Amino acid sequence: KFYVPNYFSDIQAVYVRGGNVLPSSPIQGVPPPSKPVEMGTWMDQGTLTFNVKNTGPVRKVLSFTSDPSVVRITWSAPQARSPVVHYGKSPKEMDGKATAMEQSTFAASDMCTPPATSLGYISPGIQISAEMTDLEPNTRYYYRVGDSSYGFSSVHSFISPPAPGIGDSALKLFVIADHGAYNLDNSLYFPGGYGQQIYSYLSLPKPGLEMAVQSSVVATA
Repeated sequence: KFYVPNYFSDIQAVYVRGGNVLPSSPIQGVPPPSKPVEMGTWMDQGTLTFNVKNTGPVRKVLSFTSDPSVVRITWSAPQARSPVVHYGKSPKEMDGKATAMEQSTFAASDMCTPPATSLGYISPGIQISAEMTDLEPNTRYYYRVGDSSYGFSSVHSFISPPAPGIGDSALKLFVIADHGAYNLDNSLYFPGGYGQQIYSYLSLPKPGLEMAVQSSVVATA
């Protein structure tokens, strides 16, 4: 059983013995190569395909802007026609609406070298960004992102930034540096890795914690 978040394409996997030079498969009916071959060429003969059924928005990321009344949200989707964000102070009354201001993607030809340009390329879908405006300070807002043609995400919430220069209240931050690699299903878990500790910490209720600062790469998050 595999837990596969954030993928839009089907995944192929193969069990391998013998390393990359003369790989052999424990799967019956898949003959080993008689001479050194490229792994990708041999894999075409003995792959297992896992169907990925993610069709809606994923990878939703909120970020503050230079304007405290504006919060930017970025997400990914396999396809989009008229992507929007609905938001408001109540999950039942999300009257605010922000249309997408940016849409982008990248292809295998945009990558540097193999395997990223060939076997290793996985379609990222479309990256979409929009900005929620006219937010009141220090207020909980509910939102969902998506497209009327392809579906919406579930409803989530966030607390808008405090107004600058008002009061003496402190802003509680959680600052993350390099947290290593961590998979939710522990398939690539290395004991002692900070990624699992951070994920476990953030999964618990954090009264008063208002903002997380990511100071390193997020590609392995």
